Amino acid sequence: MFMPTNRNLLLELSVSEQEEQKDVLLPEGFQPKAEFEVAKIVTAASDCNTRWRQGSLVVFPSNMLQQVEVSGRKVSLVSENYVLGYVEG
Repeated sequence: MFMPTNRNLLLELSVSEQEEQKDVLLPEGFQPKAEFEVAKIVTAASDCNTRWRQGSLVVFPSNMLQQVEVSGRKVSLVSENYVLGYVEG
């Protein structure tokens, strides 16, 4: 299992619901990005300032999400200082 370091949270992204069809013509393949993301905490780095509970939901700006592929698996991370709020799981 991937273990985050340097005050990062390992996240499981929630599947966003499809938005209503709009009457605006957009380029093919264009996918608008939400301003904020909601994700579930899988685990937190041991040096985090907050004791994050596994399964809690966190809200953070979507442009702060870091995604990398490790051993064929996509890993989603956010630094704990970008978390705006949370709901305990």
